[in-house]
Amino acid sequence: MKTNLSIRFNRSVILILLLFTAGNLLAGGPQFKELRKVKLPFTPSTHWYTHTDDFKFFLCSTKSDMLMLDGISGKILWQTNFKKDFKNDKFANQYWNKDANVVLVFDEDTKKAVATKYFIDGKTGKLLWSNDKYVSDYGQYKLSEGFSNYYDPATNSVLLPTKESVDLVNVETGKLIWSKSFSLTGKAKEFDCYIMKYYDLVKVITGKESEIYLTTTDGKEVTDIEPY
Repeated sequence: MKTNLSIRFNRSVILILLLFTAGNLLAGGPQFKELRKVKLPFTPSTHWYTHTDDFKFFLCSTKSDMLMLDGISGKILWQTNFKKDFKNDKFANQYWNKDANVVLVFDEDTKKAVATKYFIDGKTGKLLWSNDKYVSDYGQYKLSEGFSNYYDPATNSVLLPTKESVDLVNVETGKLIWSKSFSLTGKAKEFDCYIMKYYDLVKVITGKESEIYLTTTDGKEVTDIEPY
């Protein structure tokens, strides 16, 4: 059984959930049965209908509003207005870590690369924690990619750098798991850090031909990665 969807636009937005039923392929192929219609309170423009692989949850948003929808029941699980709930007119940057079910939002900060980051509970829409020290872009590191890709399920944590350190932080509490200070050996644009998941190591690139390897769980420096 699979679920598919389509979106119809009038003055309001109606999300139509369709149930895919395996029909007789010789008698016309698969057929679709409408489950329910959901009227959305705003027209999505940032996250149109970002969903989990099993279609159980849908994230819809504009730069000023966001909601989470139950894809089975059609119920709106939570809704937030950024100005009312976070004292911000808009959040242009919105990323959903589906594994942790945490949504990260923050203001545009392309010039300074540092802005307050708000981590929202995907189950309730409530603020989990916030912090203003982590960079969104630094060298080759992009938070837009790292928030989902540099996630460690064993510690439920994500890799978040500052311009002086690389931190592994619990994504739900903001608790620091470990921190590693670094000094650039090359240009700032060459910096990068990411989790090598097949090695269970973190690689920190400090220069063109210089890098540091750390264990993902506790941040201990490793000089020989072959055993991993």
